Formats: sequence, structure tokens, C-alpha cells
Amino acid sequence: MPDIIKELPEHVANLIAAGEVVQRPASVVKELLENSSDAGAKKITVEFSDGGMTFLRVSDDGCGMSPNDARTAFLRHATSKIALEEDLDRIVTMGFRGEALASIAAVSRIDLITRERGSIEGTAVSIEGGTVTGFSPAGCPEGTTVVVRDLFFNTPARMKYVKKDATEAAAIVAAVQEQAVAHTDTAYRLLRDGREVFATSGGGDLKAAIYDVFGRDFASSLTEVKGDFSGIILTGYITRPTASRGSRSAQHFIVNRRPVRSRLLSAAAEEGCKTRIPAGRFPGCVICLEMKPTAVDVNVHPAKLEVKFSSERDAFDAVYFAVMSAMSLDEGRPELLFRGSRKPEYAPRDNKGGNTAFHAMTIDEYRAMLDKIDRDKTRSPGGARDRDGSGANMLSLRPPAARAPQGADGGGAALFHPDTSADAVPGQAAQQAPPARGGLAEQAKVIGEALKTYIIVEQEDGLLLIDKHAAHERILFERLKADKTAPMSQMLLSPEVARFSPKEAQALISSLDLLRAAGFDAEDFGGDSLIVRAIPACLDSGDAQAVLQEIAGDLLGGKGELAAQKHEKLLYRVACRAAVKAGRSSDIRELNALAYEVLSRDDIRYCPHGRPVAISISKSSLDRQFGR
Repeated sequence: MPDIIKELPEHVANLIAAGEVVQRPASVVKELLENSSDAGAKKITVEFSDGGMTFLRVSDDGCGMSPNDARTAFLRHATSKIALEEDLDRIVTMGFRGEALASIAAVSRIDLITRERGSIEGTAVSIEGGTVTGFSPAGCPEGTTVVVRDLFFNTPARMKYVKKDATEAAAIVAAVQEQAVAHTDTAYRLLRDGREVFATSGGGDLKAAIYDVFGRDFASSLTEVKGDFSGIILTGYITRPTASRGSRSAQHFIVNRRPVRSRLLSAAAEEGCKTRIPAGRFPGCVICLEMKPTAVDVNVHPAKLEVKFSSERDAFDAVYFAVMSAMSLDEGRPELLFRGSRKPEYAPRDNKGGNTAFHAMTIDEYRAMLDKIDRDKTRSPGGARDRDGSGANMLSLRPPAARAPQGADGGGAALFHPDTSADAVPGQAAQQAPPARGGLAEQAKVIGEALKTYIIVEQEDGLLLIDKHAAHERILFERLKADKTAPMSQMLLSPEVARFSPKEAQALISSLDLLRAAGFDAEDFGGDSLIVRAIPACLDSGDAQAVLQEIAGDLLGGKGELAAQKHEKLLYRVACRAAVKAGRSSDIRELNALAYEVLSRDDIRYCPHGRPVAISISKSSLDRQFGR
């Protein structure tokens, strides 16, 4: 039998290696930036166009290469970082295996121009598909410039796995961002299609780098994290509980100046602030760990994106205790701003010569105005006062001509009566509800509110506790879902520019049609930002950034979902944000309207997240508790 095992040709072996290291343009950028950092560069410029597929250039002012090194650098496993087996246990450089340049050159057309410090001339090398096509002296500044063109031109099968230009561009931006916050003593500049995306000063301050890279909003939401545990020195920042996110896209971990992905570190950070942020929300962070090179193995992933710790428990505890301590020290209490003495009720405010014609009324002022109107009506000659003489008005679930009778005690309880109007439900227009269920609504009355969260309803055979937020959320969701047209939108008085991480921004930009179908008017504003001109009418104008961030998290976590599923998740978020919040006192009319909807409809059983809307406590159960 003839021999069937043969050594692969060098070109084929290089293509296989390239498949492990060079998966997309962002992989090329990452490898080249690591080489620049190892070369001691203090200024690095990254330029690309068309998502990095046709043109990509990385320039630095590092130590440069000699002519011989420039030729040898493109050979497989040619490296200056390690020489002995023992060196693998004490790696302190970003690159070390000597695969990057050989892998990139195997699947692209690449030009390298480099000059050593102190040398009078540089060297230019051109390679196409792994074959050297040019080698000559060149005039150039000290440092190295690598230009990569036509990525995957000789491997068309790989092209079908490349995403849209916008998606690949977002991945490149994210890769440069991570390197910029990992190497704060290096000035980074990123240009996309000729426009600057961001630039850092290279001053060595992490907070300043975060501001330059991720923007003011993210930087202002951070609190400092630091600690020293079992030889692990930890520094960085984590978002306050009020600035939690809907996904983990804003979590960045850096181990010995190397950006890494780590479920262990992510779990530790989330566990450290578990009791301070809601379920399903995640903290954003930039956390840097410094430890002995022998305590971490960076050679466990082809692209060096993951690491393995010699003591995972120590790494977990270092992050966990540092985050928990930071959360304890930063109470995150909101600043109280006092407006001073109030003007007469509903009078225009005196702005000392400014425009006094308009005043944005708060919800408390609006409710006070309604109460005042109701009091004025009941005290007028034609108005009927309540039985107890207090003048307090109960919600009418019938037209005004036939007001609902009050409870026998004449106080704060009102019997339910069927009514086709649902205007009393906060923030919603009237809509025909499903048929009533066996007259349950007529046999119940609201007797109060517990803990500013639960509506207490008395029924013939016991009590019903209704979660007002869950109930309202489900009602809004059903109405939004039943509406075949886009929900009514409200134009913002001043368009809001909302900034996101590159992946979040790309997810939203790719789903603009989906956003429009849900009542948003937004478009790409450049620089990972969207300009928002209108939002669904049921949302508060201040919720635009937060709800879009949550939607982006859902889109990133729901890859492969059908458009209908994405649309439904989007409606979840809108309904959740618009629903009346637990912990806020509600008017008796709101309580009546919500309770009536729950009791009269069959589709209000669980909120969109699966939590129950109501629980019942039977009279017999209460009797047993009291020994009756």
C-alpha cells in the first residue's frame, strides 16, 4: 500500500495557520497593534476603509527593523520574543509566536516600510499571497508602517464569512479601543474612511483614555476599582448601578496589559455588584490586572484572546472583592437640586428676562393640577361633594354622566364597573379590551396600595395583590403588539445624540427599519452615535438613550432570530420603560384602571418577562392564619 500521509506544501500550511489567526480585518489590526506595542511605539495610527477589506494601514514610531529582520519577519514562527522552552512561562510581550505577519501575508497583498532608529535609510518589502514580490531600500521615518490590501483575495471561500463593511468596521474600532485603554502610555489615532474616530493623548491616565475612547457619558458613569489580592494588583473602573447595561459589550478586562475575554472575570465583576443592579442587567467596566507572568498562560488561544490563570480562585476573588468594595464606597446617591421658592401654582417661572412662555411640567405638578381641578369641580355649586365631605374624587370607569358609586365606607375604595374606555390607564389611549371574564371586575374593589408597588383588591372570596408595574407593562405590550401600524411617536424638542459602543451602534444601525416600526426616528450620526429625533409616545423623553441601549443588548444577544422575534423583544423594552414604576405612589384612578384591566381580560396573566401579574390570598387561608 502506498504512503498516504504527506507533508503539506508550505503555502497550504500558511493558509491553514492564517485561518486560525486571521479571521477578519479586526484580527489583522489586533496583531499589528500588538507588534507595534512590542516595538516600543509611543504613537500609533490606524487607518482603514471599506471595513478593512480593501485597505488597512498601521503606522508606528517604534524601534523599526533592519533589512534582514524585515525579510525574516514574514517567515513562519520567526520571532524575537522567545528562544527557549522556559520563555513560554514568563511571556511579557503582546506577541511571541511569530505567526501574525506570515499569516496575514498568506491571504493578502501587504507592503511593509520600516527604518531602524539611527539608520540613514529604511527598507520596503512587498508580498502577495505569501510570495515576496519586492525588496528594496526606501526613504521613510523611523518606525514601521504596514499596509494590507485585498484581504482574502486568494481565498474566496473565506469571503462568504465576512460580514458587511459596517459590521467589520465596528469590530476594528472595538479592537483599537481595547488596545488604547490597555496601553494608556501610547497615543492612538484611528481614522475610518478618512475621518477621525478617536484619538488618545498617551499620557498614561486610564480615566483620560476611557474618556477619549468610549466618550463622556461612559466615563462619567464610572467609579474607581482598586485592590491587591494574593499578588494580583487590580486597578480600573466600573459603572455605577444606575448606569448598568443590557449586555456585556461594555466589559473590558486587561491582564498584564493584554485585552482578554474571560467568563471568569466577567462573572466575578457581576457577582461583586449582584445585589445592586437588577437581574438581566450588567455592569460596564475597564479592569486591569497585573500579576506575575508565571501566574497566567496566554498560549491557550490561537489569537491570544483568552488566558488561563494558575489560580482561578485568586483571580476571581481579586475582582470580586475589589468590585464589591468599590460598590460599597460609592453609594451613588443622586444629587438633589433645589429650585428655591416656588412661584404661585401654575404661573410661568421668572427667568430674569428669559423666555417665560413655556414650562416643562413635571408629573407631580401635572397630578397636582388634576387634583386642583377635581377639587374645584366638587366645590362648585353644581358639583356633588363626596359623602365624607373631603372632596376626594374616585376614578370613574363610566362616562362622566354616570360616575361609579363609591365603597360603603365612603372613602378610598371604588367598585368596578364595565367600561369600554381605558383612558385612565397611564399614558395610553382608549382601546377595546377583550370581553370581561365572568363579571369578576364587578365583584371587586380596590382598597388600597401596599409598599407603593402592589394594588390590594378585595374580592368576595379573598384578596388579590396586583403588581402594578408588571400589569401595566403587559397591558402596554399587548396594545403595542396588537397595533398593526407603527406606534404613535413624539418628536423631541431637541434631537438627542446617543452614543454607544461600536457593536451596540452597529446593531442599532443595522436595525433602523425595526426601530422605525416601533416608533423611533433615529439615524446614524457617525462616531458610534445615533441622532434620535422621535421616540414612542408612551416613553419619557429622558429614556431615549437607556431604552436604545437595552434594545442594542437584545439585538446583540439575539443573533439568528427572526425579524418578528426581534420586533417583539423591542416592544418588551418599550413597554417596560413606559410602564408605571414600582415604588412610586399612584393615584386611586390609576389603581382602579389597572386593576380593572387585569380582572376583565384573559391575556393579562404574566408580564412580558414571565413574572406573574397577580397573586390571590383566599379568605379561608387568612382565617387559618388567624385561627378562626
